[in-house]
Amino acid sequence: MLGFLRFMLLDAVAIVGATVIPMDSERVLPNQTVLVEGQRIVAVGPADRVAVPKGARRIDAAGKFLIPGLVDTHIHIPPEGSDDARAAREFRLFLAHGVTTARVMIGQVEHLGLRDRIASGAWLGPTLYVASPPLGIKAGSLPGVPEIKAPEDALRFALDAKRAGYDGVKVLDGMSREEYDAFVAGAREAGLPVWGHVPDPVGLSRALAARQDSIDHLAGYLEALIPADSPLHKQEAIRLADALAAIDEGLLPGAVAATRAAGIANVPTLDFWSVLVNAASPGELRKRPGLEYVPAKQVAEWSEQQRKARERNPRAGEVVYRYHALRARIVGALHAAGLPVLLGTDSPDTWNVAGVSALEELKLLVAAGFTARAALHAATRGPAAFLKGEAEYGSIAPGRRADLVLLDADPLVDIANLSRRAGVMVRGRFLPAAELDGWLREIAAAAKQDR
Repeated sequence: MLGFLRFMLLDAVAIVGATVIPMDSERVLPNQTVLVEGQRIVAVGPADRVAVPKGARRIDAAGKFLIPGLVDTHIHIPPEGSDDARAAREFRLFLAHGVTTARVMIGQVEHLGLRDRIASGAWLGPTLYVASPPLGIKAGSLPGVPEIKAPEDALRFALDAKRAGYDGVKVLDGMSREEYDAFVAGAREAGLPVWGHVPDPVGLSRALAARQDSIDHLAGYLEALIPADSPLHKQEAIRLADALAAIDEGLLPGAVAATRAAGIANVPTLDFWSVLVNAASPGELRKRPGLEYVPAKQVAEWSEQQRKARERNPRAGEVVYRYHALRARIVGALHAAGLPVLLGTDSPDTWNVAGVSALEELKLLVAAGFTARAALHAATRGPAAFLKGEAEYGSIAPGRRADLVLLDADPLVDIANLSRRAGVMVRGRFLPAAELDGWLREIAAAAKQDR
């Protein structure tokens, strides 16, 4: 009787008959039952051996595939502390597309509150890691960004980030080498990881020597492939066509080897960069998935911006193609060397939709040479290891947090099958496809009204 009450109080859920892709190895486990109590997985085993407690919610998963929840290591959420409705909408978009953990890369004090409310169960959303406000931009341009007059100010900023409760510190552009070194020293003293960009005055080699914990957007890699004696290094601004003409890909193995020696993770955000630097027409960009969840007036603004950009540079197509092909080769080389390459979307942003962009990013990783399993690793166990959360999430095993995605088709056959969701479980709460689809319909309907 006491055992029955314990299961009932902890909301036992049994996912029965699924093919489990645990992501703890290369194995695939057919016809499994995954038993969840409260927020935790308590058992994983053959369906004929794991007893389903009386009173537990039973989810028939025969013919379906169960994977760990996805981790997006580069997202943004509304900066306004009062804009809870917008934050809730974004969280629903992430969850509806299987993203159950995320790293916020421009943090503010309000985001710490959101992080803690989600952790306590008061809010429904992905588990959050929150970076500090970014250092390397104009003071006051975002809340929490101080004026840096000397390297000591950068060191103090990193220490203050720890006291405020941030999970890491964010580097942006516009920082001198001396400020960067002081910032990293402060972060190390505070015990915080250093995440983000590589400022131009710092360069890739210095960021690697400093063991910056993650480099986002492949920052610094293209510049590192321009020979040291190139006059381009003396220019403040370099045209993309000129940079590509100067690139020596023979330098890539050295950059990869140095990255490997430093043990640094990369978050390439290929999908976001594909629309940030592009030569497409507004009509082509309007075909991107997920735009039905974006207010029509916002899409119209993006379209006008794109029209003007094409007018300014009508012959950019070939240069843009070569640029993205090079970025894909860099990512492929990092992956081939066994380096951590992690899912990150920089969403939501221009033409880039929360949750939706995660699948687009994984497709681009596959196009860059990843197997479907390797791409899934970049979205599950890889980020968990990077964020030191392997005991909590990123794989399916007893004791892990019950963040799961149930699919109607095998993602190891085709990574696009991640879009065929039968349900998402977040912290032990199972959200069936019908509920997720209802959320998406509501968000799409609201976007149509917001003109």
